[in-house]
Amino acid sequence: MNKYFCLLTVGMIVISSSNIVALSQREKKDIVKVENSNFETWNFTICSSYPEIIDCGQYVKVNIKETNEFLTIPEKPMLPFYSIVNTFPFRTKIIDVNCIHSPPKKIHLSKNVCPAPESQLQSSNICQVKNNNFCIKPFIDESYLEDCFSYKTGGGLDNGKHVTFFTVHFFPVRYIPDESVLEFIEYAEIEVIYEKPSITEIFTNNNSLVIITPSSFSKQLQPLVTHKNEYGISSKIATLEDIYSGEYFPVEGRDDPEKIKFFIKDALEQWGTSYILLVGDINKLPIRTTWIGEMDVLTDLYYADIFFPNGSFSSWDTNGNGRFGEFWQDNDDVVDLYADVYIGRLACKNSFEVYYTIKKIINYEKTTYDKSWFKNIILCGGDTHPYGSIYEGEVTLDEIEKTMPDFTPNKLYTSDGTFTPSLLNKAINNGAGFVAYSGHGFEGGIGTHPPNNEEWILYNTLHLLGLWNKDKFPIVYFDACLTARLDYTLGDLLKLPFIQYPLPCFAWSFAKKTIGGAIATIGATRVAFSMVNEEGPQAGSGYLCLQFFKNYAEGIRVAEMLVASQNDYLHNIFEDPFTVEEFILLGDPTLMVGGYNE
Repeated sequence: MNKYFCLLTVGMIVISSSNIVALSQREKKDIVKVENSNFETWNFTICSSYPEIIDCGQYVKVNIKETNEFLTIPEKPMLPFYSIVNTFPFRTKIIDVNCIHSPPKKIHLSKNVCPAPESQLQSSNICQVKNNNFCIKPFIDESYLEDCFSYKTGGGLDNGKHVTFFTVHFFPVRYIPDESVLEFIEYAEIEVIYEKPSITEIFTNNNSLVIITPSSFSKQLQPLVTHKNEYGISSKIATLEDIYSGEYFPVEGRDDPEKIKFFIKDALEQWGTSYILLVGDINKLPIRTTWIGEMDVLTDLYYADIFFPNGSFSSWDTNGNGRFGEFWQDNDDVVDLYADVYIGRLACKNSFEVYYTIKKIINYEKTTYDKSWFKNIILCGGDTHPYGSIYEGEVTLDEIEKTMPDFTPNKLYTSDGTFTPSLLNKAINNGAGFVAYSGHGFEGGIGTHPPNNEEWILYNTLHLLGLWNKDKFPIVYFDACLTARLDYTLGDLLKLPFIQYPLPCFAWSFAKKTIGGAIATIGATRVAFSMVNEEGPQAGSGYLCLQFFKNYAEGIRVAEMLVASQNDYLHNIFEDPFTVEEFILLGDPTLMVGGYNE
């Protein structure tokens, strides 16, 4: 939490400052006096230093040193703001939010404010999208930011505990383009009035991990259940056949994905389940399709987001029209998006794949701890969008390097000619705990450019034949399009849509490789976009990727890293469900990163 925020559950602390002016203007509503003894207040004070106006040539950049985020609406002015997050007990009800602040001071500008970077696709020219800015929902009027604050709530997991997230965005500067004027608010007090739940939610912990699978895979999965139980993760196999027949709980739901989601809800409430492992490709175990504009998105986050913050079921179809997760429509669905269980998928096509992926997981968790190779991180990428002012992939990877100071970086960049298939295979074969790739992607591989050059440097499924990193399995994150497209078919490859024979996507090919490959991968099921400037990724896939690595800590599980990064994204980035939905984990959600200390 920023040091300039004063936080207190009941009552208020005010920061003393010699330059604070008297409060004379109120925003939204007057702070009310609440007589109900069940209501409590959370108050905080914000003091902002005078904006720094930095001349950047064509534009000026506005900076306030105490803020922690910038607005990133594509091609709209980037303005600093505070993103302030607090957690309340699950099912807490927010009664009212009020703000009072000092009178705005006008600052005249000689140039326009620097715009946010363009949202650019992380895809090769195999995939075309007409409007690159379709992912972020615009809300700006002529006076850039009409209100000085906004807030939202969500119900999800915070370090393994169910909480109600409360996020405030406070905007200390407002931009009026027609007048070339900034309005600056130096001081503000915000009060949140809330009611705690009458009963604290306590989930028993009988089956921490539930493995959902077709019955045909049950035998091959039994060694994983035994292994997890030995390491304190109480585990249970639940077959699809038994879920659909009501063997465990009464069956609810309109279709198979909704029946599975209601089962997960019951498992969470009655078994205390924290982790869900889905085993099977999407032809054996269905995935949910959602709708962003007219684009369909495949996501397993649907199965993880069970509750709204008040504890009610999050159906993802609040308008009841049978199209789930609609966004940017005339009648959007209300979707929470915060995960309530940690989830991952092994997209196995047959028992052979189940057997070898389980064998890899058990071996990794038993043998990886304290191995020197684990402390290596491979960073690979280049100039994602040639002829711009920066090499977007390398800038993103440099920021990731800063978040992993205890790891030895092995940079494979196009700018120095080291990003090649042979050098990448060599680096992985030598051993690394993580591989971070930032660039373009497609269903069968990844590819990027040398600096200011449209030549492609590709690494595809055939290059995986050169991986022989037995017992040295990395976790791989693809900041790219389409690498986890689970509905990839032979017809897509041949451009013959009537051929529906399924093919493994690149992220799963990497993870299911029997000798070597990855222990888990994270990739996008659809095209992805990123917004990168000289200071690093500001939104989109690169930002989510950066947060993933920021959330690494010894003793963490891989799905916990992903959920923490999704939470950070939801807290800080405006209305972009697309990115958090499309990036999925292909791996065991309970995977102990770096193995167990036996």
